[in-house]
Order: sequence, then structure tokens, then C-alpha cells
Amino acid sequence: MRNDEIQCEAEIRKNIVLIECGKALTLPLARLMCDCRFKEAWNKWNAEDIREEVKAKRKAYRETPEVKAKRKAYSQTPEVKAKMKAYRETPEVKAKRKAYYEKNREKILDNKKFVRIVKLNRRSLRLRTSNSS
Repeated sequence: MRNDEIQCEAEIRKNIVLIECGKALTLPLARLMCDCRFKEAWNKWNAEDIREEVKAKRKAYRETPEVKAKRKAYSQTPEVKAKMKAYRETPEVKAKRKAYYEKNREKILDNKKFVRIVKLNRRSLRLRTSNSS
């Protein structure tokens, strides 16, 4: 073993310990990821935390008004509407939708009844408040 390899081994072990402690790394991550032992330790300690952080950041980004407006404008373009309509009318998608409806028919009908009752209650509430004014 050369001196560089010994130093590299020590640095890798040191960085594995730093991962476990949650401290900053001493070598660039790209260089450390070349070593399989470091990669295992990295995945073990950081995979779940990073996934949760990324999910939270993506969700926060998607919920900003600017992004919502962009997505809405894009989805309302004629090209996208035509594409979605063509997709919905393919035999595979129709079969999937039909199978889902048959499987969950009672649940869907119960939900529709509930929605209808809520709408009727809202409408009657609006009528009562407008008559009393």
C-alpha cells in the first residue's frame, strides 16, 4: 500500500464517522462515493432523511402561487387538452377505468350521494340566508 492509499483509507473511515455524527465531510462527496464502504454508510444514514427533505421541498415549490398558475396555464393549452383526451380514449385506459368502477361501485355511489346531499344542504342554506335578509 502506498502512503496515499493509507491516507485515503483513513479519510474514508473518518468521513464515515462524521456521517454518523451528522457533521460536515472533509472530502468532496463525489470522491467519497467512489468507495463502496462509504457509499453503504451514506445510504444507511442519509437516504431516508434526504428523501423526506426533498419531498418537503418539492411539495413547497409545487404549492407556490407562481407554479400553480404556470401548471394551470399549461394544462389548459389546446395541445395538452387534445393529448389528454386522446389518452383517456385509448382502449387500455377505458378498460382500467371500467374495472376500477366495477370494483369500487358501491363506494363511488355512496360518495356521489354524500356530495349530492352536501350540495343540497348548501343550496338550502343559501336560500334560507337570502330569504332572511
